Amino acid sequence: MTTDQFREELKELDSRLSVIQNPNRPQLCNIKLDGLDICPIPSGEIREEPDENYTMQMPNGWIIKHKSRREALALVNSVLEMIKTKEGQDNFYAR
Repeated sequence: MTTDQFREELKELDSRLSVIQNPNRPQLCNIKLDGLDICPIPSGEIREEPDENYTMQMPNGWIIKHKSRREALALVNSVLEMIKTKEGQDNFYAR
């Protein structure tokens, strides 16, 4: 699935979600809720299932595994569930 297709899927889930190209790392996009980061995903293609071989190298030399669609959706759904409470909103929005 392309990142653009995933962006549309997220918009259908909640209109406050966006996928923005990371200005410092072109191989990443950031999933955001109301402009706040939830998690990074690969730009271009997001794979359905976790793949330990789908990685990128960070500037410090570390190798990180890209999130899969399933992993990203789990994080997004967790945040959407968390902000249903006042305490969760305060935590996410750092109030």
